[in-house]
Amino acid sequence: MQRISEAARRLGSGYDAIYPELELPALRKFGSVLRHDYDEILPALIWGFIGDLLPGLEAMARAELAKLED
Repeated sequence: MQRISEAARRLGSGYDAIYPELELPALRKFGSVLRHDYDEILPALIWGFIGDLLPGLEAMARAELAKLED
């Protein structure tokens, strides 16, 4: 999760408007929590990330890679 949030940080805000359902700004902030406040993370946040965001992030990555192939 930390690496994914770091990747979102490095991508910047360019994809925020294209994929608003992924809430990429919140994902970038979550990375800060993972790095600095990891002892305060609720398990529900982690499961929410895995269940809710991960499939959408995979779809985003596949869509963007397909654009590069075209």
